[in-house]
Amino acid sequence: MAHAGHTLGRFALESELGRGAMGTVWRAVDPLIGRPVAIKVVDAAHFAADPEAREQFLHEARAASRLSHPNIVTIFDAGIEGDEAYLVMEVIEGRSLRDMIASGDALPAFTIADIGAQIAEALDYAHAHGVVHRDVKPANIMLTASGLVKITDFGVARLEDAVRTRTGVVRGSPRYMAPEQVLGAEIDGRADLFALGVVLYEVITGTAPFGAGGGDLVALMKQIVNDEPPPPSALNRNAPRIFDTIVGRALRKWPAERYARGAELVNELRHYKALNRSLDPHDVATLILPAGGPIDAPRARQGRDGVDGDGGVADTGGVLGELRARAAAIEAGMGAPVPAGAQRSAATRELDARMRQALAYLREFARCVGVVQPAIPREYAILTETFRGLTAREAFVEHRSFGEGDEALVQSIVLKVDCASPQQIRFERSAAAIKPFSQHLADCGLKHTAAKVRNERRDLIGAVFRLIGEIRIEVALAADYTAGIVRIEAHNLERFGPAAFRVPTAGLDRELLDELGWLILGRASRFGLLAEREAGGVGALTGAP
Repeated sequence: MAHAGHTLGRFALESELGRGAMGTVWRAVDPLIGRPVAIKVVDAAHFAADPEAREQFLHEARAASRLSHPNIVTIFDAGIEGDEAYLVMEVIEGRSLRDMIASGDALPAFTIADIGAQIAEALDYAHAHGVVHRDVKPANIMLTASGLVKITDFGVARLEDAVRTRTGVVRGSPRYMAPEQVLGAEIDGRADLFALGVVLYEVITGTAPFGAGGGDLVALMKQIVNDEPPPPSALNRNAPRIFDTIVGRALRKWPAERYARGAELVNELRHYKALNRSLDPHDVATLILPAGGPIDAPRARQGRDGVDGDGGVADTGGVLGELRARAAAIEAGMGAPVPAGAQRSAATRELDARMRQALAYLREFARCVGVVQPAIPREYAILTETFRGLTAREAFVEHRSFGEGDEALVQSIVLKVDCASPQQIRFERSAAAIKPFSQHLADCGLKHTAAKVRNERRDLIGAVFRLIGEIRIEVALAADYTAGIVRIEAHNLERFGPAAFRVPTAGLDRELLDELGWLILGRASRFGLLAEREAGGVGALTGAP
């Protein structure tokens, strides 16, 4: 029996941290390196009826220990000693999400979205490595003082599931089970996403979608399998309407109707503000919810012609790989989606069709960027200085049309990609250069601070500029139906500042859009060779064969 001073492996238990359905968590210290650890000791009674469950526990613990993700509690060691099994984990200083919900404190929407996105990121990573948690619930979710989410109990949930099946007794709270779990069917990662939907519902509303009013276990299971809970906004009028859509999809009864991957849920939670704006019928922004199906992050950073930066063969996946695979489907599904109207000239119909196809293409590009969040390896120049290492965090598309109904023509499309730097970008300037440099940053749309530097006599000798916030890449396509051309205005695309180009109707094709995508992602591109520079256009976009 575990107790203070009891030794498991090389670890001496010091003090009890908590108790759960499967055992007790103790604080201990790793004697080899002096690191504090948490040890979960699983009660021996769980192995009594089925000795094979002990080996199953070790198997699951080994699988979980291979997970290395900032939102998953790290497992350092596992073992069986006598009749006791134990997991050695990192110690998390913080509060459980269960305690936060119980406190009754309402969380702002952006905090809820951030918590949910961190959980979904961790689940997506675990599922990609073949590990399904099976018991996602507020008690297994910890938040540190800095807001970092940590999911616990990977490696224990399958054992608990086996105990339930063997004994016919449901341990702990079953209200987070997916319908397929309740029915005893095979489950996969989508069961975890259903459980996350239950967690989000509870965080938003303060009450669980199933079994909130008590009642027996059979009634609860019937609710999970058959009943649709009211939308979160019906219980919390301050909840953004998009939360109804996101949580509702996570709680679909059939797994195939839910999010296929945690990454899709991450994308919508990270972009919930923009998606919520798209619910307004008067909003000109058109944002598309991600379609089903997995998206694989690139395994190798791609260069042109299938060669990566190290001279090897690049992966055919990634953002543009995904885009290429879908382009044929987009074109086949759209055909030639031109507006009706015999009075329209053939040239007008052709340009509108190409603008519509460009809109579909750029929507998919924005969705893929939001999911994969690729690194942009190119150097960016501010006057004579450069820096490297932006990451695309969020992308979205807006478009405007003129005319109504079938007579509407696509007038303009704007793609915006918000990027962040992993490190603070700073520049030092002399006193004489402060004003012109500040104006240059403002002209480039770069938010910044300037800390003045003075000598011992308090004379101004210079300033340290720091970029703050996100850096936005913006590309606008505007159709000129009279001239039969498309004007392309780019901002911060390859260097800070504007650049302007134009292409004829026939030039707005998939090759041009593909090259534009490569340029946005920081790779060598022929875009500058395919588009003609507008007279007076600023900036330098140089093509590479």
